[in-house]
Amino acid sequence: MRSHLPAILTAVLTFLPLLAAAADWPRWRGPFDDGSAEPGSYPVTWSDTAGLVWKAPLPGKGCSTPIVAGRRIFLTAPVDARDALLALDWSGSRLWQVAFGAERKGKHRNGSGANPSPATDGRAVFAYFKSGTLAAVDLEGKLRWKTNLQERFGKDTMWWDIGTSPVLTAADVIVAVMHEGDSYLAAFDKATGRLHWKVARNYTTPLEGDHSYTTPIVFRKAVARRCSCGRLPSDGPRGRRWPGALVLW
Repeated sequence: MRSHLPAILTAVLTFLPLLAAAADWPRWRGPFDDGSAEPGSYPVTWSDTAGLVWKAPLPGKGCSTPIVAGRRIFLTAPVDARDALLALDWSGSRLWQVAFGAERKGKHRNGSGANPSPATDGRAVFAYFKSGTLAAVDLEGKLRWKTNLQERFGKDTMWWDIGTSPVLTAADVIVAVMHEGDSYLAAFDKATGRLHWKVARNYTTPLEGDHSYTTPIVFRKAVARRCSCGRLPSDGPRGRRWPGALVLW
C-alpha cells in the first residue's frame, strides 16, 4: 500500500499551479464550501507521466485533502507513527513538518488516521486527527497549541474512521464529534486553544444512525453566525447559533 502513496499525492496536487491567480483553497471543499474552483484550464486525466507538474512522496498514509494558502500547500500524514502536519512550497518541496501525538491508524483499507483536512484562516493552520488530537500551527511551522478531544471528553465509538474536518469562525475552530454515546460540537479559541463552548448533540436513532462523518458548514445570516451539521439520514441536518450554540432547527 505504501508504494502507492506518492501517486495519490500527485493526483491531488497536479492542478495547483493553475490556481496561482485564483483564490486560496483554505479548507475542505474550498472557499465556497461546495467543492467548486474558479474557472480555468485543469487536467482531466492523470497517469505516471501525463497531467503532472511535479510529485512528492508522503511520509505515511494520510487521506486528507490538501489545502492552499499564499502559494503554500498544507496536508496531514503520519511521520514515524505520529500525527503530523506538513507544508510544501509551490514546487512540491517540503518546507516543514510538525509532529504531534501518537498516530491512531485507520480501520478501513482506504482510510487513515489523518482523514480530516486541515483548515486555515491565513494566519494559522488547524489540524484534527483520528487520535483526537486537535492542533494549531502558524504558517512557519511553530506550534501554537494542541489538545486531545478523546482524552478530555471520551474515546470515539465510530464504526469506521473519523472524517469530519475542523471549521473556522472569526474567533474559533469548531469540531463535530457525533457517534454512539456522548456526541457534541466544541469550539476552541484559535489563538489559545481555550474551550469556548461545548454543546451536546445526543438523539435516539437506529443502529449507527448516531454516527456522522460529515464536516459542518459555517454561514452567516443577518447578524447571526450559524453552524449546520448532520448525521446519517435518520437524524438529518441541524443548525446552531453561537455564542451558546443554541439549536435553530
